[in-house]
Amino acid sequence: MFKAIYDQLSKLDLDTVFAYQTQKVVRIRDHRLGLLHILLLALIASYVVGYEVLYSNAHFSKLDVHGTVRLTLQQPTRGCNPNDVGCKDNYRSLRDLPYCSHYKGNSSLEGHQKDCIFADQHTLEPQGMLGDSIFIPTRIDTQVERKGCEPSEANNYTCDVAYIADAKPRQSFVADIDSYTVLLMHSYRRQNLQGNSRTIQGYYYTCEDHESAFVMRVMETVSGPEACSGQLLREHIDCIDDSCPFLSTKEDAKVSMLEEVEEHFPDSVTRLIPSRLRRRKVGSTAPVSLAAEAETIAKQGKQGKRGKQGKQGNGWETPGVFATSEGDAFKVSELLQLAGLSLDGTTTHEGRETLREAGTAIEINIKYENLRPFASTFGFSPITYTYIVNQRAMEDMKTEVMAQKQPNFPEERIMENRHGILITAKISGAFGFFSLIHLMVTLTTAVGLLGVSVVITDMLAIYVFPSKDIYRSSKIEETEGLSEITGGLFTKTRSQLA
Repeated sequence: MFKAIYDQLSKLDLDTVFAYQTQKVVRIRDHRLGLLHILLLALIASYVVGYEVLYSNAHFSKLDVHGTVRLTLQQPTRGCNPNDVGCKDNYRSLRDLPYCSHYKGNSSLEGHQKDCIFADQHTLEPQGMLGDSIFIPTRIDTQVERKGCEPSEANNYTCDVAYIADAKPRQSFVADIDSYTVLLMHSYRRQNLQGNSRTIQGYYYTCEDHESAFVMRVMETVSGPEACSGQLLREHIDCIDDSCPFLSTKEDAKVSMLEEVEEHFPDSVTRLIPSRLRRRKVGSTAPVSLAAEAETIAKQGKQGKRGKQGKQGNGWETPGVFATSEGDAFKVSELLQLAGLSLDGTTTHEGRETLREAGTAIEINIKYENLRPFASTFGFSPITYTYIVNQRAMEDMKTEVMAQKQPNFPEERIMENRHGILITAKISGAFGFFSLIHLMVTLTTAVGLLGVSVVITDMLAIYVFPSKDIYRSSKIEETEGLSEITGGLFTKTRSQLA
């Protein structure tokens, strides 16, 4: 057995088996190969420098941003703070609200109309507002429950039911809840970067639906149901007056939203204020003409047309999105629209109730960032944030609480079953910090890609090009075996062994 193995090994040419391959520089005088290699090098340089470094900022270490969010709710007012003495609310008449039973006119909501009540922020949020979530009631079912029993010797000190439920609770909608505003104030922190939203220009994403149903289906298939099926726009949040701190920190500080519109069309200010004075595509830096948009709004007002938010009872209407000295404000109707929803136009999965009746959940993602394509490499890294609003798959959002006023407790108690919109907000995004390690990783990738370009060019030269046989013989050359040169181990030729 060992002899057979030895005989087989003795037949091997070790110089061939363990041959060492080394690079050989061959100058192939073919302009096609030379231009191809230069093209590959240019593509690699464009990818690494242009895309990875300048555009994607791959040489920055990206660290998650942390922060705190506070949400508050406020009823519509006549341009004042509801906590100030003399400030008046600005609810629309119940006769102008199609979901109210007092509505005068033909309503498409027959069967879904209910009595409506007026309630301010303190009535709707009796426990106060301090946190990153808030529940906004849209429908309140009130019922009076009576005490079911009194433990005694007669019932052996037991009780079948503590309180007897009301068989006919009173159902009411909160009037004009669409016009309430949600105020957001938030902070950010990562390493030496920290501050709050009051000193920064904010943005929000909105989506304009595409007319092509086919394109919408394709986009939804590729990017998921939450992706914008049409044109994604990133829009300014303009200050409603001149008190916003970020106005004074901008080099090109502009006057407030009201002052700009009033300067061009003073009559339009008290009639209708636009919710979007500037519109930008993602990545665009050129705002649409303010004067042109204000002129359109003024013409609509003169023709008796309603703006996007509708017309308030006394002629004053706040915009759908605006900034104040205390934070960013969104109308409830605007938040719903940004999430692709409508209190009366969207129904639950079963289709039996509208969102005004059943309730829903909305998540506001506050994305912070400080990196800009191309500019951040040269030191331009301003901090900005953008609101991204999405619906969460929750139906029949409700909570049960005891009413604040209990005149006959404990014999009777008044319970409120509140349906509404649960709004939660969270801080996300990342700040970029220059990292030598990330830069070295990017450059190492470039070196690897340069080697790939050489391999591709070599393969094309020796296997594809018409002169491949000549190129292969010039590039690959075999020497004589060591055993044939030195007469070392296993010098016998195969013929001799045979």
